[in-house]
Amino acid sequence: MFELPRPSLLVLSVLFSLQGANAVFAQELDELTEIESDATHRIDNAAMLSALTMRATAQSCAINSGVDAEKYTASLTQTKSDFDQTLKGLTDGDETLNLVGEESAHSILEMLDFIDDSLPLFERALDTASDTSVTRVHFMDHALEGFTNRIFLYTEILSANVVGKYSDPFVLTLADAFMVSLAARQRTLSQRLFYKACYAWSDFHPEDAQANLAEDVEIFERSLDAMQNGLPDLGIQPAPTPEIASKLDEVMVAWEAVKEPLGVLTQGGTLPDADKAALLGNLDASAVVFGELTDTYSAYATRHHGQ
Repeated sequence: MFELPRPSLLVLSVLFSLQGANAVFAQELDELTEIESDATHRIDNAAMLSALTMRATAQSCAINSGVDAEKYTASLTQTKSDFDQTLKGLTDGDETLNLVGEESAHSILEMLDFIDDSLPLFERALDTASDTSVTRVHFMDHALEGFTNRIFLYTEILSANVVGKYSDPFVLTLADAFMVSLAARQRTLSQRLFYKACYAWSDFHPEDAQANLAEDVEIFERSLDAMQNGLPDLGIQPAPTPEIASKLDEVMVAWEAVKEPLGVLTQGGTLPDADKAALLGNLDASAVVFGELTDTYSAYATRHHGQ
């Protein structure tokens, strides 16, 4: 009977070396996974800049409209602080935001620089437009809208770049990255609705605001339906865990609270002052619910990748 030769000491030595190399490689791969484990948080925080841009502009409008001005004055200060922290965290890292280390991708750093360079003028426009001690004139609104659109465009490009970089199969699948991004996008849309709702009853081209509001409502509802029921063509599956399904139910409750008054505004109707305050308050508060939804998707994506 043919017998395989016994492995020589040299062969055994090579095998043991390879085994050791594999162990080292496995350890390094684990370390790489740990380093890159902030992928979902990078996507979330990049999208957060878009939401905070809309939120700041909405709060400025609310102050100027006299709707809970004291409340939104304090909120605007916090929003600007949150924006500054998030922007810096995406650049240099921030443990409180779960951002590990400095960003290295040139395209991402370039967009972060663009945003940083434009921020002082945006903040000045916010402060001027929300200053109730001076007579409001249209150039304030034009300036604020112009800088809002600029910052928003930059943050949207930034988000796309971040998703592109961090949806590496070794870090985060493209499908999971898209799900996290979509959840974060709903948060941004909720704050854009906050902004457009306030402008829809202002005297600053309200017709445009109404048209934009109607478009955003449609996008919001379609996205929410996709998250609940799935959209296979785009790789979106129905709520993949009970936690996400439960959080989506909370989102639906929050949406039902604002859907009707938003519909009135999209049709060119008016709201009593009490209903305006309630609508803005509900849209303002919805950011928390959507933030929690994004967190549940991030947790799922991280566990999903680790399996």
